[in-house]
Amino acid sequence: MNTVEVRAAYESERRKSKELEAIISRLKSEDLRNLDVAALEELQSLHVEAITRICQAKEAPNHEVK
Repeated sequence: MNTVEVRAAYESERRKSKELEAIISRLKSEDLRNLDVAALEELQSLHVEAITRICQAKEAPNHEVK
């Protein structure tokens, strides 16, 4: 990698870092009082079920996962 490529890669990573900082700042300032806890719990449950099925499928590739 030459100096120009290194500089371009650095600038790209710096820009990404700034974007992440902006997102984190926005998330920290959001009002969390209006979150629908029941919906979040249901979504979490759905994700756990999906991950469980994926793990079962990897452990037993010859068995059908329900």
